[in-house]
Amino acid sequence: MSQRPAALLILLSMLGYAAADDAIKTRPLKPTPQNSSDAAADGEWSNDGPPRLLSLPADPAAAMAAGIDRFLLEKLAAADNARQQYWQDADAVAENVRFLSRQLGLEPERYPADLQWESPPLRTSDRFEVHAVRWPVLSHPAPPSVTEPGTTAGLQLQPSLWGEGLLWLPRQANGSSVVMLSHDSEPSLWSDPIADDQRDRCEALAAQGFTVLEVATTGHDRIQHGGAKLPRREYLNRAAFELGRTLVGYEIQTVQSAIDWLAQQPAASEAADAKVILAGWGEGGRTALISAAIEPRIDLTIVAGYFGPRDRVWQEPADRNVFGLQNRFADAELAAAIAPRKLVIQTEPRFALEESGDAGASPATWQSPNRDEAQQEFDRIASVLAAIGQPAGTPAHAKLISDEKSDLLNDIICPALDLQVPPAVAVNDAKTEASEAAATDKRNAIDRRARRLAMIDRHTQALLEESEYERGAFMNLGHSRTIANNAHNKLDTSSPAAYEKSIERFRKIFREQVVGWYDQPKLPANPRSLQSYKGTGWTGHDVVLDVFPNVFAYGVLLVPDNIPAGEQRPVVVCQHGLEGQPRDTFADNHRAYHDYAAKLAEAGYIVFAPQNPYKGKDAFRTLQRKSYPVGKTLFSIIASQHQQILDWLKTIPSVDPQRIAFYGLSYGGKSAMRLPALLPDYCLSICSADFNDWVWKNASTRARYSYIGTGEYEIYEFGLGKTFNYAEMAALIAPRPFMVERGHYDGVGPDDRVAKEFAKARFLYAARLKLPERCEIEWFDGPHMINAVGSFEFLDRHLRSGDETPLPPKN
Repeated sequence: MSQRPAALLILLSMLGYAAADDAIKTRPLKPTPQNSSDAAADGEWSNDGPPRLLSLPADPAAAMAAGIDRFLLEKLAAADNARQQYWQDADAVAENVRFLSRQLGLEPERYPADLQWESPPLRTSDRFEVHAVRWPVLSHPAPPSVTEPGTTAGLQLQPSLWGEGLLWLPRQANGSSVVMLSHDSEPSLWSDPIADDQRDRCEALAAQGFTVLEVATTGHDRIQHGGAKLPRREYLNRAAFELGRTLVGYEIQTVQSAIDWLAQQPAASEAADAKVILAGWGEGGRTALISAAIEPRIDLTIVAGYFGPRDRVWQEPADRNVFGLQNRFADAELAAAIAPRKLVIQTEPRFALEESGDAGASPATWQSPNRDEAQQEFDRIASVLAAIGQPAGTPAHAKLISDEKSDLLNDIICPALDLQVPPAVAVNDAKTEASEAAATDKRNAIDRRARRLAMIDRHTQALLEESEYERGAFMNLGHSRTIANNAHNKLDTSSPAAYEKSIERFRKIFREQVVGWYDQPKLPANPRSLQSYKGTGWTGHDVVLDVFPNVFAYGVLLVPDNIPAGEQRPVVVCQHGLEGQPRDTFADNHRAYHDYAAKLAEAGYIVFAPQNPYKGKDAFRTLQRKSYPVGKTLFSIIASQHQQILDWLKTIPSVDPQRIAFYGLSYGGKSAMRLPALLPDYCLSICSADFNDWVWKNASTRARYSYIGTGEYEIYEFGLGKTFNYAEMAALIAPRPFMVERGHYDGVGPDDRVAKEFAKARFLYAARLKLPERCEIEWFDGPHMINAVGSFEFLDRHLRSGDETPLPPKN
């Protein structure tokens, strides 16, 4: 037996790990006082000698989620200072903008500019005409199978994503153009007061010779999909996010494509002083601000009713999730990236969004920052510019104004661009049938909204189909001869040792760019225990371990009785599913778990059943929302908890540190795909009732098995479609043993999808690594549950070395 600290030996003797004759000394479970909020939240323990629990929190899962919540809020609060490391010289701006483009999922190429408009015009005057227009933005995601010589590949594909809107075409164009983005409404000549204000602005600009393009964007009104009623923006962003794109990214490239066309117009190309102006209100202000940071052709950006602190971005609408954005950008950094091009920030008008979170939607609340909040963020621009070598003081390129009555042309555009204020002109409309024109325009706006929803949805579904090829180019599992076997994605399968070395660069990407990893040192575990359960041949102990400040791990350790001194046993970590708790795995014969943890303990395995934080509905789902902005996920926390659990288990004398396996059901099956992939200390993994074509399950808007139409809004992981489906996660587990437990009637997905994805993992193990015995699937005639037949045989085969005392037979 290895040497152990004396205090730990005393603790272990409490748990029954000393000689078999030693009595187990524990304290009975003491009810937590319900009128003590601190005790109910954190439990009680004693430090007189080895730490030991006196009582558990009233709800350990709720206490865990509350502690993680505090931890994440501190991380978000620290983001403002932490991002300074990315803004230290002039070269940093370009790198940060490249990072922004990647996290927005901007496609590398846009479709060639080709704006089309309807005739006759919706409105005609002596100064301008107004047309409904559309223009191609992105091609179909799949490359052409045959390239016509001398023709750009993109032209051989039909456009997949189009922009739409209203074009105000002046009769005497001055060469400058204005692109407008509204808050939450369709461009329309006859509509609500917001559209009326927009119409007046467009008329004034077009009358003075500006070409004006109102770009249609997606609103927050709800649609029904599956069992959920979701805001349009959240619905469209869910699939896009999983595939490494974003809805705002689509809108930014729509603006860029519009600028492509505007720049080609004769008046713009011939005028020496032609300018491109981008103006956005509310939601449109957000798109304008980010667009200007990326697109250098924009000379002036006007952001109204949006600019301010982003410290509560996790509360904002779910489509505003940009993974890792807060690590490098808040609004002040976006403003700094625009310099020296001009920026005008207007605090009025103000807008508000409220999403209750019912019917499957993600809860959200946001309102335009007030003057003080906007000023606070505006003042930070100077410090960001100073850090990258710009002159100190008030930023010369930016201005903050509050007057809602400011005239867009005379009070904002002309002063910002040093243009002479033009004299007022009258607009004389041609005779039209007003009622007929209004009805046509209203019909156009409704049709445009429906088309845009369907178009973006179809584009993401085409991306989903293409994603298999993207993953093949990322990591070559070798299941298809059409995937290039080049150096950057090659896996060395010449030997298990060579494979383990070659897979590490992919594990690093999974850890740092997909799941997210906390590099900070963990606290000492400070284990506290309490004997709480007695089963047939085993004793159960509640165990609490410290992980980070405010973050703890909790679970139940099941120890077979009378383990001989000096013997080391294998451990199986048995993980519950969604809304579960440790006792579900070993008590009361739960219909999904069938006491599988207790049966393993009866068979002689040491078992640890952890509490994972996915319990409490919005209480845990919003933890994901708090993680996204800093490039982390819920599994960033769970992985740290499990690393602490592993480190602690390995200190127990009766545990074999080389034989600690993972076996999880449902959400625990999700854990079985991610945690052993992240933590090589797990020697084996069994995924029960979850293994799937995971990217399809998250991004398909047609499949009835998809999460798109459910309330599990925390389930999405940015860019997984480009990198790691479940076969690629299994590749991170390889060459360690890996098994799938699959019931034919499990509603998580159909057999054919499961089989196809598993076949890729099986090919890697059996055909390339020549280790077929390490990769299995058990099909059984049953629903979403632990079957505990083939999986128990798999555990016995891979965990029992043959040199320990024979384990008792399973009942």
